[in-house]
Formats: sequence, structure tokens, C-alpha cells
Amino acid sequence: MSTVRESFYDLSNSSYDKPEKIDIFFEIVKKGLSRTNEIKLPMQLFESIFEFDFHRGAKHPISSNIVKKFKSQGLKVTKVRNYYLVRIRKRE
Repeated sequence: MSTVRESFYDLSNSSYDKPEKIDIFFEIVKKGLSRTNEIKLPMQLFESIFEFDFHRGAKHPISSNIVKKFKSQGLKVTKVRNYYLVRIRKRE
């Protein structure tokens, strides 16, 4: 049995195509959030799963289509201020 973060690393190194990776990602997130209030991931790991490029200094660093995917799943994704991390929580 692996930790939530190990599951994300395994997913980022897998050979799945992008839609499959995203579906598996949300399954892992929901499973992880059933045990805790939030999940923090390194931005590089998040980038590799969603295949996008984060730009430092951007006002809204995570693209809106990714935010909408999280919103449709009942989740909220934000960048942790002053750190290269992503925070995932349940929407209230």
C-alpha cells in the first residue's frame, strides 16, 4: 500500500494518455481527501500529470480549464503562496 504522494508519482511516470491520467488523478485525490482535509503536491508533479507549464509571476498560475475540471469534481485547487506547491481541498 503506497501513500497518496507515491500514488501521484507513480501516475506521473506511467504511460497512460492524458485523459486517463486525469481520471486516475481525481480518483486518487478523492480517496486521499476522504482521510484528510487537504493534499499538497509539488507544482512539478501537478504539471507533469496535467501537461501544462506553470509560469512564475502569473496572476492566475493554474489555467482556468484545469480549475473548472476540479470545480466539476467538487474540489478546489490553489497554488500555495510563496511556495512551489499546489493545495487541493473539497469545495464547501
